[in-house]
Amino acid sequence: EVSEENIKRFQQWMRLNYQANILSVMDWVDEISKIGRERQKAFLQYALHMIRESLVSNFASNDLQRLRREEQDFTQKFSPFIHESNAIELIEELEKAYFDIGRNANPKILFTDLSLKMALLLRIKSLNLQST
Repeated sequence: EVSEENIKRFQQWMRLNYQANILSVMDWVDEISKIGRERQKAFLQYALHMIRESLVSNFASNDLQRLRREEQDFTQKFSPFIHESNAIELIEELEKAYFDIGRNANPKILFTDLSLKMALLLRIKSLNLQST
């Protein structure tokens, strides 16, 4: 179930992480820390879905994508930042966070740490881009 809330929250999070806007990231973390574990887990599942869709859009034809209109527009701009040099680590970090939230991790610490890792991983350049 894709909620409008998760679409907006994910897009905002990725923009803030990419900009490495730490104060705004901390505000974002405060917000998501209040929504409860089940909604946090649903958000992390959605984030994994969007990373996957971004990879698909980079390496496969668009008919493999399962996205709404507002997700497609975002993914077109976002997908160049998801590539062979960072995709596996991004997915592993999101999966670990999902697991840890389920095991009662402190959401503020978890999402702060995850956001900082995302900010670093999103700034890794694709090996393909470096060779040109």
